[in-house]
Amino acid sequence: MEKKALLVVSFGTSHNAAREAAIDKLEQELAAAFPDRKFYHAWTSKMIIRKVRERDGVVHDTVEQALEKMVNDGINDLLIQPTNIINGFEYEDILEATGNAADHFSRIRIGNPLIACRKDYEDVADILEKQADALDTDEALVVVGHGTEHYANAVYPELLNVLRQKGCRNIFVGTVEGKPDFDEMQDELSKTEFNKVCMMPFMLVAGLHALEDMAGNDENSWTRRLEKQGYQVHCQIKGLGENAAIRALYLDHARNAYSFPK
Repeated sequence: MEKKALLVVSFGTSHNAAREAAIDKLEQELAAAFPDRKFYHAWTSKMIIRKVRERDGVVHDTVEQALEKMVNDGINDLLIQPTNIINGFEYEDILEATGNAADHFSRIRIGNPLIACRKDYEDVADILEKQADALDTDEALVVVGHGTEHYANAVYPELLNVLRQKGCRNIFVGTVEGKPDFDEMQDELSKTEFNKVCMMPFMLVAGLHALEDMAGNDENSWTRRLEKQGYQVHCQIKGLGENAAIRALYLDHARNAYSFPK
């Protein structure tokens, strides 16, 4: 008998309010979109899993643990939707774990992360453009991504390129741990007439990077560094998962998931 499941995989977060607003909300909408599938979830950060377990007594499965549970539950048709932004190291870890368990399932499909093809760039750019349009004419929107050493970091400069191709000049892209970095973002911003900046995390959850690296009171935070340059800065402490339009893109990716090769 066919038994179907949906597995939603996130990096995870130790910030409960941010988790509820982004990860939990997205999981709820994905589960509702596939009512014929039993719902499972997993986190990829073992450090965060351990921290939440020790602090709150709440246990979140790793991908491997979730896959094992599904095998024991007799699941044979599996749909996986990661909540990653890019096809980076975390996404590759999901593929590896899935490949190791593939023989236990008759069918596996995996959805893409937020940005994986040209249409994704266009869709995300449209969403960001609408947010920027709500700002004052002298205010720029700076989106702050995580960044990575993985080659998938190319998503961030390409997103900026797509925005410029669309004629959008009031949005700037930077990353905490990749390229463009703060200096590269600020250099481009300095060539414009904007004197006010709205910053928002380009991450699923507004966690540590958003609260400290982007909006923190430390002199090295992006907010303080821009203020030293004379900009008026305010931050939107909301992860992408709190945006209904972004969540809708993940639902589309799940519906259009590709078959995992066995």
